[in-house]
Amino acid sequence: MKSNGKHAETRDPSKKVFSERESLLTELKKDKHFQYVFNSCPGIFCFSMLYSAFNDYERDGWAYFGSRLVLAAFARFHVALFIWMGMFLSCLGVYFVFVSWASLRKQTQHKKLIDGIFASLYLLYAIGLQCCVIKMNFTYGLGGASSIALTMEMIRILMKSYSFIRTTVPTHLGAGGKGTDLSFARYLYFLFAPTLIYRDVYPRSKRIRWGFIVTCLVEMVMIILFASVLLENTYIYDFRDYGLKKFTFSRICAISLQYFVVGHITLILICYFWMHNYMNITAELLRFSDRKFYEDWWTASSADEFLRKWNIVVYEWLHLFIYKDCYEHLAPGRRELSRFVTLLLAGFYHDLVICVSFRLFLPMFTLAYVNLILIRNLKSGRIFATFSANEVILFLTIYTIEYYARENCPSASQSVLDVLKPR
Repeated sequence: MKSNGKHAETRDPSKKVFSERESLLTELKKDKHFQYVFNSCPGIFCFSMLYSAFNDYERDGWAYFGSRLVLAAFARFHVALFIWMGMFLSCLGVYFVFVSWASLRKQTQHKKLIDGIFASLYLLYAIGLQCCVIKMNFTYGLGGASSIALTMEMIRILMKSYSFIRTTVPTHLGAGGKGTDLSFARYLYFLFAPTLIYRDVYPRSKRIRWGFIVTCLVEMVMIILFASVLLENTYIYDFRDYGLKKFTFSRICAISLQYFVVGHITLILICYFWMHNYMNITAELLRFSDRKFYEDWWTASSADEFLRKWNIVVYEWLHLFIYKDCYEHLAPGRRELSRFVTLLLAGFYHDLVICVSFRLFLPMFTLAYVNLILIRNLKSGRIFATFSANEVILFLTIYTIEYYARENCPSASQSVLDVLKPR
């Protein structure tokens, strides 16, 4: 595909055309210059494990190789799986309720009443699902990673079900109300497919590359262990006594700046783990051949470009179902307001994942996403790359401090105000 067409499609997801293509990093791995970078990663991983082992042995008399943080983060993961099964079954129920709506609408003269009833039911379902999942997160004391996975799955299921409804409903409202033929098999495939845009048909590859899947799984395990070692020996090690001993503001700033490179590494790890490995494994298992989940976000020279390239899957959903609806229906012609609402919603749900998972309230992502409106005209690639890394450093520092402040200095009061008030 030519570059002009590619950018046009990325900028206007309403014209999304699925086609067979590999992820960018998969293509870059074929380049001999980039192969050196990828081939260096196993060596970096091994030396990091050795460094961690010697540090652990010196401090605690035993080498953990990052396993302590991993086990704590994935605590009660089996409980999260059971909760996920309930969420998934509820999402299947959305399909059958939708089929009932489509059938009743054909048979009744009170179409607006039926539409209102079923729209209210879906709204109650969306609110109820979020409340239940948040409540269960607190009730069962899930580990941080288990809670993140569960909360993200809740958001994914809501986005999937809404995409299906918003895409299919117009076909039943128009054309005499006949609508398109509904298929449970297509809906089920969509629930697992690595896309949030519903289509009846997607491009499919001819076979499953099991070797590719195994490679991605091994890389995911390595990333989890490497991230554990990285955080244990940086932020966690330096801030674990926060609240038990005095930390000056200058000391906190010095620690944050000391780990500037960690901000860049964290961005890369998140992208490679989630946007590349996880999405490609899902796509390979389902033979979903459109692997364009991200673009070269590391070359972004502005906030708008970064948001488009960082996570194409979510960007397309937000543009199509939030921004476009706001711009065309809720606030016709008001581009900046529509953009503000979209970024506010994106920031809110990023914060929801973090706040629920780590039992704290710091709306950092909401503030950061809204702040993107102020810096949208910043066009320097170097300045923006530095700004992005600094944001990650700031988030890691503040979240770590707040987490250990609550862990080391628990409050006797459990009021809502106490939960919302930063320590």
